[in-house]
Amino acid sequence: MTCIDTLVTLAASSSTPGVTFDWNGPKGFTSTIKSPVTANPGIYLVKMVNPANGCTARASVAVNKNIAPPSGVSATVSGILTCKDTSVTLTGTSATKGIRYDWSGPGFTSSISNPKVSASGAYALKITDPANGCFSKAKVIVEQLKALPERVTVVSDTITCKKAKATLAVSTVTKGVIYSWLGPNAFTSQNQP
Repeated sequence: MTCIDTLVTLAASSSTPGVTFDWNGPKGFTSTIKSPVTANPGIYLVKMVNPANGCTARASVAVNKNIAPPSGVSATVSGILTCKDTSVTLTGTSATKGIRYDWSGPGFTSSISNPKVSASGAYALKITDPANGCFSKAKVIVEQLKALPERVTVVSDTITCKKAKATLAVSTVTKGVIYSWLGPNAFTSQNQP
């Protein structure tokens, strides 16, 4: 029995014509048909009776149950989406070997363990063990930080006949910003004048 096959068919056979069957098993299971169906694991006993002479034969069968979901399942994300880092990597892991991955998210699906994504939002991971069809789930949130520098002020100067050079100035209240100036005649600068 597995997460996919939740019912098991018991089977008994005899070459003697007209044999009757009497099954007994766990949780009060009884049946008089040749191949009954059960949903419970355990030991099942069958008694076969030859109606011509009353002789009997007995047999037993064990029904095993494997419904263990994949263990140690986790979902993580490599970082935060920013103006610089436009994609992040999702990572799915499990201690169970040979598993199948199914990621889903905002306009996104993937069947690989470590896909890259470029949209923020909630991502769900379903990890399935193909051996028994059982699955475990995990989720992760991809965050996005794309805030522009706040209150940028730019001051320009004027070049005149008396003043051959102009001073450019910029300021912002955002900490740790990087400046990159571009201008005529291939002018570039990373200074904050």
